[in-house]
Amino acid sequence: ADDVIGSIVAQNPDKQCVVISSDKDLWVLMKYENCNIYSIHKNEYVTHEMFVEEFRVVNYNHLTLVKTLWGD
Repeated sequence: ADDVIGSIVAQNPDKQCVVISSDKDLWVLMKYENCNIYSIHKNEYVTHEMFVEEFRVVNYNHLTLVKTLWGD
């Protein structure tokens, strides 16, 4: 399902997308300007600061590499 959601966001840059999930893997979609992530666990929108605090990287594109190197 993650790939389907990612494809929808990537293929619709002219549409504002909100992804509602508890899955932090989807936070990588924040790299798209048209996408906001709403965290069910935090009951709020994910911010860039939350992303950096969670994964210790600033660039959204590096999340896949971080998760590959450190496991998930």
